[in-house]
Amino acid sequence: MARTYEWSIKRITKSDSSELNGVIVGTQWKVVGTDDDNISGQFDGATPFPISNVNPDDFTPYEELTEELVLGWIKGIASSSLDPSYWQHIDGQISKQINKERYSITDVPVDMTPWYTGSVFPYPSASIQPV
Repeated sequence: MARTYEWSIKRITKSDSSELNGVIVGTQWKVVGTDDDNISGQFDGATPFPISNVNPDDFTPYEELTEELVLGWIKGIASSSLDPSYWQHIDGQISKQINKERYSITDVPVDMTPWYTGSVFPYPSASIQPV
């Protein structure tokens, strides 16, 4: 089933260095995946950008940043071919939420199960001797 994704930034962190001002050093973001049945799941993430990695010759001043540009940086890391497992993790968490809604999956604590007897361990306890 096809899925569409909508990315957005929730917060950024900026810092100054001796050479540059307004360097984005961290982001908090979310991505919402929606399937063909209009069921959605969300993943919240954070991506750091070490100030030591910033190239002063290829720096975009803070005042000129756009959400699209910063999201491009985030997506580049989140879906990097260097670590495809990160995107698999993100999409897997979105899939869990979608499936939970689609199939009405409910986590049930043991004390709400039909066999609960008042003990976390419903089986008769054997005498346990210290070793």
